[in-house]
Amino acid sequence: MKKNLLIISFTILGLYVYPSVAEVDTSNIIYVSPDVAREAIEKHFSNVVSANANDFTSETDDTTVLNNVIDAYNEMLQQNDGFVSVDGVKHVCDIAFSDLKAKSTENMGYSFENECMNFAIDLVTEQNESNNNCPYTITKVNDSQMRIKYQKKDGSGFIRNGGTIPWRFLNPGALRGSSLACGTLSTKPNGRFAVFESAEIGKKALHVLLSTNDGYKGKTIAQAIRIYAPSHENNTTKYINDLKNKGINVNKVLPNLTKEEWDNLENAITTLEGWNVKGTVEHF
Repeated sequence: MKKNLLIISFTILGLYVYPSVAEVDTSNIIYVSPDVAREAIEKHFSNVVSANANDFTSETDDTTVLNNVIDAYNEMLQQNDGFVSVDGVKHVCDIAFSDLKAKSTENMGYSFENECMNFAIDLVTEQNESNNNCPYTITKVNDSQMRIKYQKKDGSGFIRNGGTIPWRFLNPGALRGSSLACGTLSTKPNGRFAVFESAEIGKKALHVLLSTNDGYKGKTIAQAIRIYAPSHENNTTKYINDLKNKGINVNKVLPNLTKEEWDNLENAITTLEGWNVKGTVEHF
C-alpha cells in the first residue's frame, strides 16, 4: 500500500490549508505532487547565491545549491513516506542557505525565514488549489470506515458499503494520497488513504505515480515495489513474488514499459491491494 500521494490539512509556520473532503485533520504533513514541488523549489532557491551576492559570499554556485536543495527535499520525502513535513521544510531551507557567509557582522543576524515561509505557502496553496475540482463531498457514514458517502452539491450521490479500502475509496492502488484525489479519509488501524471521485481517476493516479514520480525512475519494478509497499506495512518479498507469479517481469526498469506491460503491472498491483474485493453500492 503506497503512501506517496496525499493531501491533508497542513500546519506550517502559522499557515492552515484544508482539503475538499469534509474530514479535517490538523497534521503536519502534506503530499505535494512532483511538478508543484519542482516549480516551488526552483522559484525560491534556484538563484540563492546570486540574489544575495551583495551581502553574502558562497563557495558554491547557484546550480550546486539548487541540486543540494533538491536532494534534501527528496531525502525528506523518503524519510516521511513521500510526504512533506514541517521539520523537512525547515531542513530544506537550512540546506539552501547554509553555504552563504555574511560579508559583514551587521548581516550576521540576517534571516531567511521569509523566503522559507513563502516556499511553504507555495507548496501548500498551489497543491491545495489543484484539488478543488472534486464534484463530491466524501465522508464516513456514522464515522464508519465501512460506509463511505459520496454526495454532490445537488444532494445526489452514493454510498459504498463493505469491500476493501481500495474499493470503498475508489482507490485501486491503495494510495495514501494524490494530486488527483478529492482528499483523504482516515482508517483504523491503517491510517489515511486517498479518496477519488471515480475508479478511473484512481487508476490514473496509480499510473501517474509509477510513471512520473522521481522516486521510481530508473528503478526496477522489484526495487520500486520496496518503496510502494514498504516492509513495515507489507510482506514486500511476498508482494514481489506474487507479481512474478502473475507474469510480471520485476526486473523491468521504470518507466520503460510498453502499454501492455503497464496494464499488466497495474492490474496485478490493484488485485494484490484488494481492489476486486467488492461490496455494495447504494444510490440516493
